[in-house]
Amino acid sequence: MRKIVFTTFLALAAPALLMSAYGQAKISFNGTARSFLRNNSIGGKRLEGDSSTTKSLNGGYTLFDWGINIRPNKETEITGVMRMRNEFGGFYGGGVTVGIRQLTAKGTIAKVIKYQVGDVFLKQTPYTLWNNAEEGRINEAEVFNLPRQVVYYENYYKPGNLWHMQGLQTEAGLNLGSFIKQATINGFLTRNAPTDYSYTNQQLIGGGRLRLMQSENFTLGGNYIRLFDLPNNTPQKGRIINEVYTGNFVTEINSGSNRYFITGEAGVSRLAFPGYTGYINIPGDSLKNRNDGFGDFGAGVDFKELGLTLKANYRQVGANFFSPGAQTKRINFDSTGQFYRYLGNGSERAIRNVTTMDLLRDETLYNQRFSTRLGTTNPLLSNVTPYGAATPNRAGITVEALLKRETFDLQAAGSFLGEMVGIGTEEKRSYTQIRGSGNFHFGKMAGWKKHLDVTLGYQNESTSRSGVGAEVVDLKTSLIDAGLNIEIANKFDLLAGAKIVSGKGNEVLEIRDNYNRLDIYDANTLRAYNVDMTQSMYAFGFNYRFTPTINLTAQGQYFDLSDNTNSNLGYNMTQLFFLFNMHF
Repeated sequence: MRKIVFTTFLALAAPALLMSAYGQAKISFNGTARSFLRNNSIGGKRLEGDSSTTKSLNGGYTLFDWGINIRPNKETEITGVMRMRNEFGGFYGGGVTVGIRQLTAKGTIAKVIKYQVGDVFLKQTPYTLWNNAEEGRINEAEVFNLPRQVVYYENYYKPGNLWHMQGLQTEAGLNLGSFIKQATINGFLTRNAPTDYSYTNQQLIGGGRLRLMQSENFTLGGNYIRLFDLPNNTPQKGRIINEVYTGNFVTEINSGSNRYFITGEAGVSRLAFPGYTGYINIPGDSLKNRNDGFGDFGAGVDFKELGLTLKANYRQVGANFFSPGAQTKRINFDSTGQFYRYLGNGSERAIRNVTTMDLLRDETLYNQRFSTRLGTTNPLLSNVTPYGAATPNRAGITVEALLKRETFDLQAAGSFLGEMVGIGTEEKRSYTQIRGSGNFHFGKMAGWKKHLDVTLGYQNESTSRSGVGAEVVDLKTSLIDAGLNIEIANKFDLLAGAKIVSGKGNEVLEIRDNYNRLDIYDANTLRAYNVDMTQSMYAFGFNYRFTPTINLTAQGQYFDLSDNTNSNLGYNMTQLFFLFNMHF
């Protein structure tokens, strides 16, 4: 094993060392180190008499990601990240893995065109290419945020709604003159899924964006993204082409200490299956091209002296609007995860559904590639906009307010939406979402040198539909996040947090097939969703901050699921863990 590690190290470091020896390159190093040790246990009524489930699990690992940045000249930079990971319990090299986590080459051609090849991070707009935040959190406590950052790191999630992709990206900027101050154009081509040379096509996703800046007060943009299968890799059955074209603008006016702004984006999507040859039994013309569009326009004002921002927007998204780059969910609710996947004995043994605790500790539940159909949702966590702003079949308004001070900040938002088309019935759903959050820095209020911070978050959602029998929908859910962070000694923090999710009512799930079509509505199927449940999670721990990028935390987390439809389905989980994180 040591030979493998040394050989890998040499393969990455040798070119850098050689160029450094000849004075031809600037070299820098960075990396991440982590040690994670945890104990998980499960109990409660659902586990009574369950002899197939191990009630306690222990595990952990240590890993080291070592990054090398090489600049052979002013125009070129090469970055490589090597990973070494050792699972606890492995001996004499057992449980040790070595691999390459990331490789990127970037540079500038003729001082005009920038390029990146390999691992790239991209985004465009909320309707074309946008990594929406996952459900189940609103102004989350720091005690929960620390383990969540591990999940983000493992899935390449960076701030700013960026998607991690692998391929080529280019960008060029030009200063044009007085009327158009600046033009920027960029493009990319990446691979979304490899071929298996049998049934699955090689799938690519590419696109580009043109941004015209007329002045500091007006910017106009055009966006294009295309997901497609390469022909002739496999039998052409099921090939897909999805295209999204949008245009957007931002205009703002500064008047005294106030800033006024207007934003807008509109576009269309096209979904086609040119390789469909009728091998499967699909009635009618349901696989013909499906096109749809959207419009989203808003306005707001920023009162700078008051620290107050007000915004409002109206959006209308067609029922068949489809944009994988914006609608792919972070969470794969079809996954079973890696902790206590099944509960029960014999024929009663069943898959355990994903909970809020799983979303904090299980990085395998998250997506890293785009889905060619709308993914499964969890109405308990989000039913109003489960696919972000680009959620199809929605029309309505959203209003927001933000008040920011040195010692606190408050945020509130309300969305009042409705369906554009009834699904399985002429009746249409109505949706309401109310969100609010606040951060209170009581240490600053009292003039203390150490911090004492309280965070609060609340979300309430309501879904309703009138009608008769199975047409009736009435679902209400709520999410509460609360946290406490006290610096009891220099750089030593006491952390506590609570997260409570509850829901009651019924809904009808919209399950899509591999061609992204809604299945025919049938009240006798198992698509009915009924819930009367509360998921409660509490955490307590300590965090020591050696530096802003190095910390050690010890925590205990308790989770309880209470199902009021059947008390025998309730259970609880406990997690104790130590986490050391270092970035350099």
